Amino acid sequence: MSCIIYILLSLLFQVISSQGIGKVYIGTLPNNTVSSLSFNENSALVSLVIPVFIENKNPVDNTDVPITGNIVVECELSSNGSGFSSATIQTVSLAQANRGGNVQFSKPVKGQAVDIRCFSDSGLQFNKTESISSPSSFTIISGPTVSICPTGTKDVVAINSQNTQQTFNVRLSDVVAGSPVTITCTGGAGLTFLTATATIGAREVPVTVTLTTNTPATGTCRGQSQTGVQYLFANSLGPPVTFQLLQPVVALYPQSLSVATTSFATILLLTSSVSDSATTFRCRADLLALADVQNAIQNPLCRTATPTPGPTAGNATDTVTPEWGILTPEVNLDSSVHHALLKATRNVGVTTSVEENVVVSCCNTTGTTTLETAIWAQVSLTPNATVDWEKSTDSNNFTTPRTIQNVAFVEVAPCPCDLTGGVCDINCCCDGDCTSAEQETFSRCIPYLDGGQEAALPEYMCDSKHFHKEDWFPLMCVTNEYNSLLGFFYQNENNLRTTQSLLEKVNGKERFTYKEEEERVEPPAPATTKAGLADRRGVVSLPQRILSGECSTTAPLQYLRDMDSDCSFQLTNAMCSGDSVFNALSYIQSSTTRDPSCPSAFSIMGNPNTQNIAETVVNYYCLTDATSYIKSTTTAATPSTRSLFNYTYPAGCPLDNCGRETTSEPPCTGYVDGTAQETLPPRCGFNDHYTRPPSPNINGATCENAVVDVRYNFYWSGPNILKLNATVFLANILLSSPANPVVVTQKYKASFVNSFAGSPAEDNFYNVSTPFSRSGKPGYDIDKPMISGMVIRNETNNAFLYMNSNTSRQMALWNTGFDGLCTNAGRREILFGKDTFTSCNIYIGTSDLENCTDLSKLIINRLDNLMPSERIGRYGNNNPYGPAQWIEVLREDLTSTCTNSLEANNQTVLSWRISGFCTDIVSGINLDVMYGESGMANGVPTKEIIGAYVSYSKSAWQLTCGSGSQCADPSYVEPFPITASVRFIKVPANTPEPKIRWEEEHPDICYRDICWDNFMYPLNQSSNNQRIQNFEHQVAQVNEHRILILGWGGELITDCERLNQKFDNVEEDP
Repeated sequence: MSCIIYILLSLLFQVISSQGIGKVYIGTLPNNTVSSLSFNENSALVSLVIPVFIENKNPVDNTDVPITGNIVVECELSSNGSGFSSATIQTVSLAQANRGGNVQFSKPVKGQAVDIRCFSDSGLQFNKTESISSPSSFTIISGPTVSICPTGTKDVVAINSQNTQQTFNVRLSDVVAGSPVTITCTGGAGLTFLTATATIGAREVPVTVTLTTNTPATGTCRGQSQTGVQYLFANSLGPPVTFQLLQPVVALYPQSLSVATTSFATILLLTSSVSDSATTFRCRADLLALADVQNAIQNPLCRTATPTPGPTAGNATDTVTPEWGILTPEVNLDSSVHHALLKATRNVGVTTSVEENVVVSCCNTTGTTTLETAIWAQVSLTPNATVDWEKSTDSNNFTTPRTIQNVAFVEVAPCPCDLTGGVCDINCCCDGDCTSAEQETFSRCIPYLDGGQEAALPEYMCDSKHFHKEDWFPLMCVTNEYNSLLGFFYQNENNLRTTQSLLEKVNGKERFTYKEEEERVEPPAPATTKAGLADRRGVVSLPQRILSGECSTTAPLQYLRDMDSDCSFQLTNAMCSGDSVFNALSYIQSSTTRDPSCPSAFSIMGNPNTQNIAETVVNYYCLTDATSYIKSTTTAATPSTRSLFNYTYPAGCPLDNCGRETTSEPPCTGYVDGTAQETLPPRCGFNDHYTRPPSPNINGATCENAVVDVRYNFYWSGPNILKLNATVFLANILLSSPANPVVVTQKYKASFVNSFAGSPAEDNFYNVSTPFSRSGKPGYDIDKPMISGMVIRNETNNAFLYMNSNTSRQMALWNTGFDGLCTNAGRREILFGKDTFTSCNIYIGTSDLENCTDLSKLIINRLDNLMPSERIGRYGNNNPYGPAQWIEVLREDLTSTCTNSLEANNQTVLSWRISGFCTDIVSGINLDVMYGESGMANGVPTKEIIGAYVSYSKSAWQLTCGSGSQCADPSYVEPFPITASVRFIKVPANTPEPKIRWEEEHPDICYRDICWDNFMYPLNQSSNNQRIQNFEHQVAQVNEHRILILGWGGELITDCERLNQKFDNVEEDP
């Protein structure tokens, strides 16, 4: 039988060899294949073809075999749908006589690049499986457009005056080539445009417009090539832009402020005058309740001339005449004076601490155009801050320098809190202007030096009254000695009131001959776009959390420094706008964005010196459910049922005493990742790499097109950024309201992937042709993933084959969700040099704690599944086939723990069968990674891992309900934590100097609650510095001739003579 099969196979192979195997290629004869095909959307008017050719080869000797019959070639695209390039592709018939031809297509639709492959399924020589070509890129580029460039306000062109010709700029998405382009603009009633011509090489063209009405009107522009099809009238139309007369805008700056004084200043600014005459504004300040502030800002109170009663400072329910006012309530602004300084002041002081809300508003009282604005000031006042200088009876002559008496004999400031001459300052007990009746109303006296009192005594002073005093305090405390020896004081400096006195002062200072000539920062060169247009240069930024925990919306990204952060913002109506972090235009856009062509999209500079532009590809995905990005206002419910791990032992899988699977072969499942691969949401309909993403807009109670997630992947080589792939998630989210506040947590991530050009890099151990990520070269970089894996061995001789570093074989930590449950926890990669502690909770009851052995086995199984690696890579990129580059992971032996747990009748150990109580439960896993610096590479220390050890944490578990009725309930459960941690320990290159015994046992600063710096304070440098700055210290004398200070080990460590010698040195120190 086997002989017959062999004969049949031989005959079949001979037939195939004689017929040959046909292959289809995208390209032209004789053998010119193409990897990329690109067509313009406007090319529909000309021939649209895909060049193909065929060949038929003998599989044995690769010789040509004649092609028989007609071969029909067809092509297919890899993707379809909104946002992708598409077309209706026809077929072509080829033969031996003409092996090359063109596959025509029609109805091109612009979009992202897709793969195209061509094949034939004609007869014995050609079948789809064998003949299909290698994929080539197929792109339909959008037709160029003509866009109006707004001036100032978004989507608005400001017209200076009515019935007067004025020019504005239009921008073309492509530089004009081949033939001039005629620019034609049209608009609504009142708009008149003149036709313009864009010459070859032009990108921006001025167009003349006249506005004959005082109402806004919209206009659009488009272009038509005079010859050729670069610009077509049919599809070059840009978005509409509003044309309107320049309207003056009035505003108060700053727009919000917090003050702690009884007066504050603000600036009233008018962008332009309404007419040639001056405009008069009436301003006022009102004290309002917090609930009325928002309405007062939207509807300024300056519309009415009579002040509105407001709440008093002390009681928000009583209403009296407002305490605040504007010193100059009416101001005039015109073409020469565009701003005015307004001063809001409180008419009366306060006697208690208050928090007030003051709204300053201004309205015009002349002209036909309504101009009004308002700001909100949050005022925090205390009695000490309400100083009314106008009530002061003393006056100073500011032209004559004040004479200060000799401070060596006279106290210059006996009462620092006496701020107002002739007036009693509240709580200033040393103020001579305060009567006894006024002093009785003080809540307290301002303490210490600020209140004219004695300074607070430091705790090391013998006279200190602090409560906690160490037992050695009477011996080592410090006393002061005051004597008649005067100190040194600075001379009184006169005020510099003339230019001559200033020059004399400057010339009298000591000068230094050293001068730094080299510039520390290179002045930025003007950046240019790909079209050669001058543009501003900035930095790439993403919102990030700073040290205070708050978010900086313009935090710059650092080159080669990965970033992963999130920020929470309340999605208000104001945030759902074009000027917020929810706007997709605030982030990087695709470098091919061209619709509309104005304003220009941001570009990534590949190198700041060469000013080349890096390719940028941004994909937009529209979420259908944004729940995971919205902060919940309700507390997660505590589980009321049993919850362990999302795992059950496979039936029939052999386990050891600790519950570990002894093989990864079926029916055992082996190691699993624990998290599913992320599924991206559907692409947005506009996502074609040419259309600019929309700004967020309000539709009823929903904010549409709000950004919730931004991810940047930079591909770099040396000092150059080669490419940026970005992913942006958009969503429609309900707007926040007082009854339902909506807080959105935006997520941001930036990563840098090394990309090699030309031949593969020397450490491309997997021989891949695409960029791959390293954790450092050669050593680890801080915050880069630590590489680990499991050894794959030869089944015959157990020899090392390679390292399996798949995600499921890597060391990991818990990555819990909002509920903190282990059953929902995933895996979090370990970052080098970053000590991390994670945990998740399991919920178990009495039935689980009555079977401690099985419970412990399950936990050990899951912890070892979390950290399964047998070896860890020594460097940032390790050869998987070189065992010398991998360090073995030592692991704590749990055999005795697991064995003892099974010995229920062993009386030498605490039985695990006590109802509701388990001891020595393995509840955590700990990884200690030791690393050192093994040299330098390019001036950077090489961080190499030299050892690793896995240990386990053990706990005693018992339900806290004790023996109550809850424990009797079989459904009652309680949480127990399962922990996982990693710690990185730097090992010094040289053996450190030996330490004394107590330092070895207690390396912290304070040994047994005694800090040596505090204990020996009179002898250390801090005491000397303090004495020099303030006053002389004199150590308390000891009457005995010899004193023994015994160490805690009973050893004699010093004597009185040596101690006195130290004391003498301190006293004689100048």
